[in-house]
Amino acid sequence: MIFRRRRYPLPRFPQTIIPEFRSFCEELPEERVAEFFPELDRCVEHFRALAEGAPLLNLNTVERLADVCRELLRLYPECSPKERRLIVGAVRYFASTDDAVSETAFASGLDDDVQVVNHVVEELGRDELLLRGT
Repeated sequence: MIFRRRRYPLPRFPQTIIPEFRSFCEELPEERVAEFFPELDRCVEHFRALAEGAPLLNLNTVERLADVCRELLRLYPECSPKERRLIVGAVRYFASTDDAVSETAFASGLDDDVQVVNHVVEELGRDELLLRGT
C-alpha cells in the first residue's frame, strides 16, 4: 500500500487545535449549511472591526479564508459524510472567535485557521482552493 504524504496536516501546536477542530466536525442536513453563509459574513465584519485596533491582523487572509469556506460550503451537497464533517469543522474553526491561537495578538494569528482549512481542502482533493502565501 502506498501512503500519500500530506502537505497540509493539522497543526500539532498548540495542542488544542486538533481536538478543537474535531469537536466542530459534524455532518449537518443540507438545509442547515445555508446558515453558515451569513455567519461567515458576520465573521469577516468582526475581523474588520478588530483590525482597527490590531495592526497585525491580515484582512486579506481573512477574506481569502472566508472565500474558501464559502466554496467548501457550495461543495457540501456532493460530498461524502466524512467530507461533510470536515467542511463543517473547517468553517466553524475559522468562524470561532476564540480558537487556539489569537488572531490579533500575533502576526501568525490566522496561521492555524489557514492550516485547518488547507488540511480540509487537501482531504477533499481540491488543491485549486489551497491558501498559499498567507
